[in-house]
Amino acid sequence: MKSIRPDYIVVVAYGEKLSTEVLSLPKKGSINLHASLLPELRGAAPINWAIIRGYKKTGVTTMLMSEKIDAGEILLQCETNISADENAEMLHNRLSHIGADILPSTIIGHFKGRIKPRPQEIERVSYAPKILKEHCKINWEETDGIIHNLIRGLSPKPLAFTYLDDTLVKIVKSRLSDAEKSGEPGEILNITKEGALVSTGARPILVTELQIAGKRIMTPYQLLQGRQIKSGQRFY
Repeated sequence: MKSIRPDYIVVVAYGEKLSTEVLSLPKKGSINLHASLLPELRGAAPINWAIIRGYKKTGVTTMLMSEKIDAGEILLQCETNISADENAEMLHNRLSHIGADILPSTIIGHFKGRIKPRPQEIERVSYAPKILKEHCKINWEETDGIIHNLIRGLSPKPLAFTYLDDTLVKIVKSRLSDAEKSGEPGEILNITKEGALVSTGARPILVTELQIAGKRIMTPYQLLQGRQIKSGQRFY
């Protein structure tokens, strides 16, 4: 790469830190595409955390790379809304298309001097760390909205999880419901073809797809038919 001396190095979805030597190779700079509206959500999992934290909007940022990860000067940003039932995969796919659109504009605009880099606002910095197992456990005493955001923010992987009679259960998909609060947090109130209505710290939430350890993804109604789940049981 030293012999080539490129004008730019462009980095997308690369999880390793580049050395100072590599960053200094291009004549014009190294550009990174990041899946958030920096300085919010610096780090490895901005898409997941945007949904988990209930953000109504997010976007993509192109920036000049610096030695500190995700801290470089901003070049371009593009904002988009997050829909109420959008999961991490769906948002990832949309942001990928948006990123592909603004990367050429970033490079051309910076090369021609039309885009002026601007520093990130330090007081607005937040972080999106790598998703760990402890982030994925559902606390049924939380509100239905918080639980729904966790489920969709971790879908289709690594998936939010809970336990049912000491059996690991991963929750793939859920919906908010209009049902009134009842039962103990985690209690399965009712199972229909629509899903399993599960009590939370607020309104019940409708679990529509789940996966018992060692089994394929199924609906609660399918599991009910197989006598693997029933009303009155409790997730914990």
